[in-house]
Amino acid sequence: MSVGLFVFVLLSGRSARAACAAPTTSYGASTVSSVSVPATGTYRLWVRLNAPDTTNNSVTVDVGSGYCGIVVGDNTAISANSWTWVDYKNGTTTSKVDLALSAGTYSVVVNGREPDVSVDKVLLVTDTACVPTGDGSNCLADTTPPTVSLTSPVGGTVTVTVNLTANATDARGIGKVEFYAGLTLLGSDTTSPYSYSWDTAAFSNQSYVITARAYDTSGNAANSSSATVNVANPPTVSLTSPVNNATLTGIAGITANASSVTGINRVEFYVDATMVGQANISPYGTIIDSKTFADGQHTIVAKAFDATGVTATSSVTVSTLNQLSPITVVPSDDAMVKDGSNYVSKNFDTLNRLRVSNITGCAKSCGTQFNRNSYLKFKVSGLKAAPKTVSLRLYATDASADGGTVYRVDNNDWTDSIVTWNNAPAISSVVLGRAGAIKSGQWVTITLDPTWITKDGVYSIGLKSNSGDVGGYASSETQNKPALQFSF
Repeated sequence: MSVGLFVFVLLSGRSARAACAAPTTSYGASTVSSVSVPATGTYRLWVRLNAPDTTNNSVTVDVGSGYCGIVVGDNTAISANSWTWVDYKNGTTTSKVDLALSAGTYSVVVNGREPDVSVDKVLLVTDTACVPTGDGSNCLADTTPPTVSLTSPVGGTVTVTVNLTANATDARGIGKVEFYAGLTLLGSDTTSPYSYSWDTAAFSNQSYVITARAYDTSGNAANSSSATVNVANPPTVSLTSPVNNATLTGIAGITANASSVTGINRVEFYVDATMVGQANISPYGTIIDSKTFADGQHTIVAKAFDATGVTATSSVTVSTLNQLSPITVVPSDDAMVKDGSNYVSKNFDTLNRLRVSNITGCAKSCGTQFNRNSYLKFKVSGLKAAPKTVSLRLYATDASADGGTVYRVDNNDWTDSIVTWNNAPAISSVVLGRAGAIKSGQWVTITLDPTWITKDGVYSIGLKSNSGDVGGYASSETQNKPALQFSF
């Protein structure tokens, strides 16, 4: 901060002398002013003078007893007939009038040196970089605080992000405006219009006193009037299960995540408008029996309450599907394949029978019997939910001690009209079910792994036997068609 001292001067016809000797001049008697220097330091002397022309443009100045007869001005660069601030001596603009002064009171005497030169102000400043303008007040010490007013918010309830704004003015300029919640500094702005975006999410839900504090460029500060706001941020809550557009069957769990800076009091769960449970500790969840709700679309809602009673909700739309009728699907393709040199490339689609056998010993090596596998492909559609049970129904035409094991076939790129032993898709090692012993003329139900089919699509299976007995079943070309049966 600069210390500046004004000395008001008038060159007049009366003489009043201080410690320096009286000058020999006929150009105006000296005038004495008293100035109090507050602190020891170097002070630059400025004189505001008005010269009649570019020749007569100087005065002499005495400061105390240590600085006498300082010739201020005396340079043709000084404009005529205008008030000009001058800080150099003996006509040399680079020779500044810098005075080493101790704290105390000094007399300042201005003496006329040339005709018709007027002086109205003398200035002593510690800021040697400051160049006075106008009346020179810009180089004086600034002790006047700025004016500041908080323009937003004006009070009330606020949530999430709040825009804090203020107006601030000062004759010397505003350095910055700070925004506070109580004693907590939220942020600042150095450019008008002054504002700060306050994210209240990290603050507890309670009342806060908001103020703006403005600083001018000299460091003077002032506070605005305050506004009291009530932060009421809702908690965050999100349903984690079920997901949106899920289909519920039987018993189903509902779970949610919830958090708040004030803590979670509880989370309530609703199906449509009916509360079905609540939890007050994490993980938040409840269990429902979807069979108690009509099949169709429903809205599941999780409603979180924080410690102050503020709430938030999360919702998903689901469907319940419990009253489902069984579904039966007949194969789109089914055929037997047979090994042996005469049969590996032969198609047996017209046989209208599916056969399985595993021939060993002479019957195999002597070429009198052969291995047989059968394939079935199903195009499943209309599944509204994952089935609880999946069964393969076959009508036995040939009895066997082993009616075959059902395996998953992952390649659906085959048709019954061209499949042979050589081009048949590979049968995987994944067992879906077993027939056991079968009797001719009876229906055989093979229970399959229900997780094999969970949605619409194309599915293939292969039947292989571990018995030398040739077991047989009616194919889809007969009245006793094979079928997959689904129950829910």
